[in-house]
Amino acid sequence: MCAFLAATLGSNIDNKIKYYEKTDFTRSIILDACATTAIEELCDMVEEEIKAIALEKYKKNITNRYSPGYGDLSLEYQPSIINLLDANKRIGLTVTDSLILIPRKSVTAIIGFQDDYIIKESSKCNKCKNNSNCFYRKGENYCEKQDT
Repeated sequence: MCAFLAATLGSNIDNKIKYYEKTDFTRSIILDACATTAIEELCDMVEEEIKAIALEKYKKNITNRYSPGYGDLSLEYQPSIINLLDANKRIGLTVTDSLILIPRKSVTAIIGFQDDYIIKESSKCNKCKNNSNCFYRKGENYCEKQDT
């Protein structure tokens, strides 16, 4: 079982970035970086909603979010995900012949559902400053699992 995700910031941000590429390159770089952060934050919020649904409705945990182009998940899956979600009609998301999403600040992803709780190497634990001497990690436990 899995969930599919498609999200976009829309074409207005693309147009603004392109405008600043011609008029104020530094501003275009900053805006591009901010837009990248914004789409990732949006996906994180949607992922949390999917996590809540998976737990409440299906009594499942979720895997990390995987997008075409990550690791061995081929970009060739982009059109299939867009078609499955009707993302072109619903949010204006398209894919070029070279498998690039348009608008540029867009994401497609797959989130798996699983029975057990597995910490992946790319989990929040690895980003934590307390990783090497974490109280919760002793004995195969993780603060991500705690009710804090």
